[in-house]
Amino acid sequence: MCQDRHIPEYPWTCWSYAAVLLERKGSGDHLRPQELLEESLQISTDLGMPPLRQQADDLISRAGETFDSGYPRGFPNERLMFSD
Repeated sequence: MCQDRHIPEYPWTCWSYAAVLLERKGSGDHLRPQELLEESLQISTDLGMPPLRQQADDLISRAGETFDSGYPRGFPNERLMFSD
């Protein structure tokens, strides 16, 4: 994350990368998306980017888990099911 200031492209990149990892469902891919989405949500809030915040919230919902789930890192690999 940028230390002094955020650039608008960075939180979008975090969201995009999280989406790719969640869809790919590769070995270890369930560990990083929550961290990326938390960062995207925080920065989008700080910068006043409601469309991105909504996209991140939607992605979390589609993943079928929330940040306060009882699973390590929030996204158990076997439960990542997207509804189209």
